[in-house]
Amino acid sequence: METDYGGVRQRWVLLEGEARREEEERRFGERVRRAEEEAGKAPGRLLAWEFSCEVDAQKVLGEVSQGLTTAGIPFT
Repeated sequence: METDYGGVRQRWVLLEGEARREEEERRFGERVRRAEEEAGKAPGRLLAWEFSCEVDAQKVLGEVSQGLTTAGIPFT
């Protein structure tokens, strides 16, 4: 990576340690696990409702599906 600071060309070497990479992988795995858990709860939330018409059902489906975008699940 090269930058220019005050008219002086600078070169940078970016290093990433093994411990940092492992920690990032662990955090990513945790985010995926939480997103999967939330996605798994969505059907139960829908089943808990009693709908008087299709319009009401579509409205609740829209509300529940908004939270699933982080898991990358199209729920339409």
